[in-house]
Amino acid sequence: MKESKKRGILLATLLFLSFVLWLGRKGEEKVTELVRPEAGKRKQEVELEVRIGESGENWNWKGAVAARIYSAAELEERIRAAGEYLKEHLPREGESLNQVISGLNLIEEVPSEDVRVSWSWEERELLDRKGNVQKEQLFQKTIVLLRAELRCQDLTEWLDIPVCLVPEMLTDEERQRRRLTEELTARAGEEQETKRLLLPEQWEGVPLQFTRPEESSYWLLPLLLAGVLLLKQAHEKEERRKQEEARKEEMLLQYPDLVSKFVVLMGAGMNLASVWQRLALEYEKRLWKEEEREEKEKGEEKKKGMKKRQEALYEEVYLTALELQNGGQERAAYENFGKRTGLPVCQRFSAILTQNLRMGSKRILEQLEYEAMQALEERKAQARRRGEEMGTKLLFPMMLQLLLILVMVMLPAFISM
Repeated sequence: MKESKKRGILLATLLFLSFVLWLGRKGEEKVTELVRPEAGKRKQEVELEVRIGESGENWNWKGAVAARIYSAAELEERIRAAGEYLKEHLPREGESLNQVISGLNLIEEVPSEDVRVSWSWEERELLDRKGNVQKEQLFQKTIVLLRAELRCQDLTEWLDIPVCLVPEMLTDEERQRRRLTEELTARAGEEQETKRLLLPEQWEGVPLQFTRPEESSYWLLPLLLAGVLLLKQAHEKEERRKQEEARKEEMLLQYPDLVSKFVVLMGAGMNLASVWQRLALEYEKRLWKEEEREEKEKGEEKKKGMKKRQEALYEEVYLTALELQNGGQERAAYENFGKRTGLPVCQRFSAILTQNLRMGSKRILEQLEYEAMQALEERKAQARRRGEEMGTKLLFPMMLQLLLILVMVMLPAFISM
């Protein structure tokens, strides 16, 4: 129902708009004249309906209305106004035609008058084609006659505009520097057949010294800083990885001892929660004893090393015991223990404990004893791997020693030959 109502409203709106457009349509407009485009504009395309007589049929006529052209009086007026415009805007800001220091604005078109301009002059060594004064070549006031060719429609006229080029007010040192620059430029262009260009040792009785400018390498500083930051970030990432690997290796070494303690304590009749609390308490006592021993032997300055000797796996045991002591669920606490360690063996251990909570504690001792044996075997395998790695690491120093021995033995033989 709603969809049909919407369609009806849309149809009514379209009909209303069509009716409004029909009322606002224009009827036939009688045309008696065509307006030409302004002078200088493009021709205008037009299309008209033509009917001969009252009863004749309509037919279309397409044509182009050319732009109007200026009369002779208008052309002269526009050329005159363009000349006044050029004289006014030819000097640059702060200068005049009687005192040109930096250069001129060589205007190529006067849009308001529809006049195009071309410039010419003879002193090209003093004024370049862009209108800039060649300050190195200008030593005194010089009058330069500019000729402007003004073109509007088919009329062309010439306008001569004299300008006075004025040299900059230079100090004696600046003038001397400019003369030396001209001398060096002239020498560089002479005697091109020689391989070397001798530089003057003196200039106007003053000794000269030439040096090559040092290439600036400051742009390397941001790159070096970025490289240092990247290397530092990579180093920190590598250190974190090494610390994590060392932590996992330490936990793997401590894991058989942890499982064995669980077997002993649960065999003595303690439940799981009590075992966690007991192991956490023993770990806390070991930390206190270690701290007291360091304070007695090495003083307060060596206490920073105490955390490095903490037992990583028993730290996780301590956190699990705190979680149980604060009222956390046993299953969640055991699962969190396996996740925090990140070791498959610890996750397997937490799975045994959570399975015991679901299915009862009939076979948990057997499972833990089997896990303890398996953990011991894995520890032996780990010890063998570490021994092999150490042997590999010692191989390179041994090769260096062998190379050194060979050099010591063979060097006297080569010397005696």
